[in-house]
Amino acid sequence: LTAFVNSAGVIVVRTLDSYYADRTNNSSGGNFDINKYLDITKSTVDVALPFRQINFKYRSTKTFLANQYGESNNIGWGELRYTQDGQDFDAPNKEYILEAPFEHMMFERLSDQNPSLAPATFGSTTIQYGFFVDSNQQPYFGEPLIFYAVNASASPPNVVTPIYLKSASNAGASENVYIIPSNSLALASGTSTKNLNYSLEINEYTGDSTFTGTLFEEEYKTYISDVFSTRRRITKVSAFMPLKVLYDLQMNDFMTIGQQSYKINSITTDLTNGRSSLELLNNV
Repeated sequence: LTAFVNSAGVIVVRTLDSYYADRTNNSSGGNFDINKYLDITKSTVDVALPFRQINFKYRSTKTFLANQYGESNNIGWGELRYTQDGQDFDAPNKEYILEAPFEHMMFERLSDQNPSLAPATFGSTTIQYGFFVDSNQQPYFGEPLIFYAVNASASPPNVVTPIYLKSASNAGASENVYIIPSNSLALASGTSTKNLNYSLEINEYTGDSTFTGTLFEEEYKTYISDVFSTRRRITKVSAFMPLKVLYDLQMNDFMTIGQQSYKINSITTDLTNGRSSLELLNNV
């Protein structure tokens, strides 16, 4: 997301893709051509890649099943470690960590000991739960838990496994309408593939990897893959632009130098002499 203050003084929050798509010179059919305003005596071009790797993760994945996953795979449940095409680049050794301040659980769908009575395939019930204990199966106080609460009776399969409640007299009462915890928005990828994992994981309810709408794919991929492009360069130039250009210019507008199109990374103008210092990122 990107945030800016509009002309009415209102803070507007937009996705980065829609922010650039709504640029003023997009509607007018061209970029700001600043060739005639450039100070051609000085410019620099450098690699724009600021980090070796970006890690998308949750603050805690220490509940029983998520912890087992981490120990077996040497990566947190739902975590993604991103480099372009899995390659290592000649870039600073620093890693950037994007950490959501929540607990991220791996849930479990209960199987049926009598598969002939199970309403779903593979002898599975429609019951899914989270085992909120540590690796020693002891009570665990973790981070705030974020998950989707899904009505099992309103989702496929339509035949719901009843949950039986016992009273003090041991009389059984069944409940066929209940909510189950889920990392996916829906229990079938045909309904929605959105989920709370950063990486593509096996879905706990369906046992498949068709829930492709991860947080990375939905919210970060366009921007991050663009940032990590090996063709990306940051160009620093000076220009003496007239006030009309500065007045009309928006930070989501594109500029043209030579035949190359650029996004604005930053711009600083000294109003005493009219010189603007620009950091520009080439569109790749």
